Amino acid sequence: MADEESTKQFDHEILREAVYSSEDSDLIHDEIGHITSHRHPAGKPRAAGSRGRIIKICLPSQELRDSLLTHMRSGRQSLTERFVHSYARRDYTVEELQLDRSLRKQAGDLNALKGEYVADTLPTMESKETRRAKMIKLDINEILIKHERSML
Repeated sequence: MADEESTKQFDHEILREAVYSSEDSDLIHDEIGHITSHRHPAGKPRAAGSRGRIIKICLPSQELRDSLLTHMRSGRQSLTERFVHSYARRDYTVEELQLDRSLRKQAGDLNALKGEYVADTLPTMESKETRRAKMIKLDINEILIKHERSML
């Protein structure tokens, strides 16, 4: 597991490489002192092999943000080549975050009502309670069928 200081150093190197490889003079000019980054959640390193924490990058203007995002999306730099599942996106606005949370809660509530859960593009997954209830129902039906046959 990497410590917080080595993580900060690596993040600084990643950001510096992204800025300088963009060849954007405004980004390069503002790189020292005006472009900052931190991990979210702060101060909570994760164990080796677990999902990494988000790197939040703060830029002085929306134009610089858009320029850096465009460059980062155009291709991987050498320091990030091995992180194939990582990607760059702008942060949600407060309204977008509230909408995302409310939609997730609504979906969770609907899933709980149905007793079914959906994982991405996989088929609908039933909860353990639903599967157990179906198995009990099947067992009872088999017993009833056997009982009816024995009565004939």
